[in-house]
Amino acid sequence: MKEAEQYYDRGLTAQQKRDWNGALAGYSRAIELNPKYVEAYNNRGYVRRNKGDIDGAIADYSRALELDPQHTKSYNNRGVAKVEKGDFDGAIVDFNRAIDQDPQYAHAFYGRGHARLGKKDLDGAIADFSSAIKFDAKDAADYHSRAQALAEKRQYAAAIKDLEKAAQLDPKNGSNYVDLGWYQLFNRKPREATTACLKALKLSPEDAVLIRTNLAHSYLFSNQFAKAKALYLENKDAKIADDKRSFSQAVLDDFKEFREAGITHPDMEKIQALFANPSPP
Repeated sequence: MKEAEQYYDRGLTAQQKRDWNGALAGYSRAIELNPKYVEAYNNRGYVRRNKGDIDGAIADYSRALELDPQHTKSYNNRGVAKVEKGDFDGAIVDFNRAIDQDPQYAHAFYGRGHARLGKKDLDGAIADFSSAIKFDAKDAADYHSRAQALAEKRQYAAAIKDLEKAAQLDPKNGSNYVDLGWYQLFNRKPREATTACLKALKLSPEDAVLIRTNLAHSYLFSNQFAKAKALYLENKDAKIADDKRSFSQAVLDDFKEFREAGITHPDMEKIQALFANPSPP
């Protein structure tokens, strides 16, 4: 058993370095030496999920629970993996079990909130994220996630308050400012949106095209047409990372969403004409 623990420790060290292959090898050898090693199954599941093997992760968490039905972390972790698979109902069952075993388990409330968000149960999601915050008030992800649910309910002022708290707790996470810029547009505060977008560009340059979309909108709605036009044209043919849409299509989709929210500007038509014209003036 001591040898199994040594390989487990190797796996844990590799995991902490995000060396997923090394971690997988360590945990797998520990399990070979001790087939009832619950923590090794749980941790190998985590590694497999990070390697994109969601089914393998679920199998490992399930084996850990067969060996120890009271292993709360494995219920939570299997719930996370099920959310990634889109099995929101199955995830909620697992998170419920985790919460039954530990009623103050913030991570389980957070995970169940995302499962409910996936089911469009926005009120349930907000309640769960609020519980997660109650039990762990210093986790920026809880505030960011509650902001997402609030924004889907068009409660932008409350969403912005949560994102500002998330940014305070995790000031180097550019995604807080990316979403803050977007929500400020719907909150009809384009200059605040500009400030958030400029901050996001510094922190998340990999999302530059998406951020410039929101930045251009902020200039447009704050009556800085020349700046907005230049930015729209500069990025017209760009592709947004992790999105099948072009910059131009994203702009047109955003304009539709703005109009549905009752947000308009007379210069929106001019921008649409630029994208329709192959040789803009």
